[in-house]
Amino acid sequence: MEKLLGNVIYAAISKLTSFNNILEIRIRINQPIMLKTKHNTHFMSIIADKNIINSIIAAATKNSMYAYENEITNGYINYKGGIRIGIVGNCNLIENNRIAFRDFYALCIRIPHQIFNIDKQIDFLINNFDSTLVISPPFGGKTTLIREMTRLLSNQFDTLVIDEREELCGQNLSLKVGVQCDVISNIPKNKVYGNIIRTMNPELVVCDELFGDEDINAIIRIINSGVKVLATYHANSLDQVPKVLSEQFEWYILLTSKPKVGSIKSIIRRGDE
Repeated sequence: MEKLLGNVIYAAISKLTSFNNILEIRIRINQPIMLKTKHNTHFMSIIADKNIINSIIAAATKNSMYAYENEITNGYINYKGGIRIGIVGNCNLIENNRIAFRDFYALCIRIPHQIFNIDKQIDFLINNFDSTLVISPPFGGKTTLIREMTRLLSNQFDTLVIDEREELCGQNLSLKVGVQCDVISNIPKNKVYGNIIRTMNPELVVCDELFGDEDINAIIRIINSGVKVLATYHANSLDQVPKVLSEQFEWYILLTSKPKVGSIKSIIRRGDE
């Protein structure tokens, strides 16, 4: 993190809190740097400017933005340890509706956490697993939960993780997975669902943040082919999940950020809604 953030920002953050507690670092031009931790939000005395933002991007891309062009046009940069940096700014549309950034205005540095021995309420699902959808608003702890569920389940099932933005397993598989786990990363989910699933023959498919008709239709095909699925969806409640998607799963786990990020609000079995 010191290489990414620079000595001054790293030292200032270290005085405020441990990096083990930080979930996100928000860096917005002409605004104080903001830290989101497991329990609250801190605003630092350091005001971000263009130099700070550009230096972080340079560190994240090893001074070779061209090498990260595909990621940047999709609005993010992957960094080691499973860290993902979301980026926004002044853009142009280029060929095939891709985004080219002219200036960067803000960064969202998401720091993954691998939590072992998760809530005891999950033990029954692990031991009697069937397709499960984890639901919460953004910043609710979905990715952390399914990362640990994947580690445990991939000791039982031949598992294929579709890690589109290298958040689940980290860059170069830096986060721990089970012994029967295969990972395809840094490629859109809708490019994977067909051929890779047929060639790898998984018993369980894991993917984060289902979105849009292509994802939903692919999940329906996968489950109907006899493969179990563990996935997440952004919503406040089960009622907000499209019915055509929700009726494919046997279990739903609803998360909340209170009293802390990743708290289990309820576990529902299909038919008991």
